[in-house]
Amino acid sequence: MFLEVAPLQARQLERAPGWTRVTHERLFSAHLEGFDGVAEHRAKVTNVAVDLDRFRNRTTHSDRTQPAARQALGR
Repeated sequence: MFLEVAPLQARQLERAPGWTRVTHERLFSAHLEGFDGVAEHRAKVTNVAVDLDRFRNRTTHSDRTQPAARQALGR
C-alpha cells in the first residue's frame, strides 16, 4: 500500500471524473496546510488576482472611454 502519491498533473486532472478532482483538491489542500506561511501565500495570491482583475477592468474601461476623451479635447 502506498502512503504517498504524486499530485496529478493538470492534463490528468482535466480527464479525471469529478469525484477524483474533488478528492485531489481536498488532499492537496490538506498537504499544503502543513507548510508554514500557506495562509500568507494564499492572501498574496488573492491580492494579486484582485489587482489583475482591477487592471483588466481599468484597461477595458479606458479603452472604451479613450475616444470620448479625445473628442472632448478636440483631438
